Amino acid sequence: MNATRANGEHARGVSIAPGHSALLRLAPGSWDVCGHQPATARFASYDRCISILVTGVPSLRIGAPRVTGQAVGFQLHYSAVLRGRKATLTITPLSAHCTTSHTTCTASAGKPSSRKLVLRMKVLTLPLPAVGHGFRLTLATSAFQVEDAPWTAARATSRPFIRD
Repeated sequence: MNATRANGEHARGVSIAPGHSALLRLAPGSWDVCGHQPATARFASYDRCISILVTGVPSLRIGAPRVTGQAVGFQLHYSAVLRGRKATLTITPLSAHCTTSHTTCTASAGKPSSRKLVLRMKVLTLPLPAVGHGFRLTLATSAFQVEDAPWTAARATSRPFIRD
């Protein structure tokens, strides 16, 4: 079995015994995959090519918060293919409401706000909220195409952060 990408790139060929299968690991893009099998006592000959489109799935993750002075930073982890891409950051304010004995607390969400940013940084830094307040972050990209390779949208949400 041979695989050739639309840009001429070749994947490593795979030999498959008659009646067996193999898992292909192809980079995102448009591929022509061809197979050939000579006739055997149990199996007929086979010659066929099919075109397949492999969609990339980028990763995006928001790390745990780290308080430094009057700021809180979140480590951003993302696939190299997302570097330089536009993303939408949505910040949902949170307020803690605790019982008088502070044994149980619940968080209520305020009105979210959004802004655009470019994924170049490794740490997202925001002002430290007042005690009893915080936020939840959502970072999202749109689906996009790189040459012949489609990529899905990426999305990450932080855990709620409320300052004690």
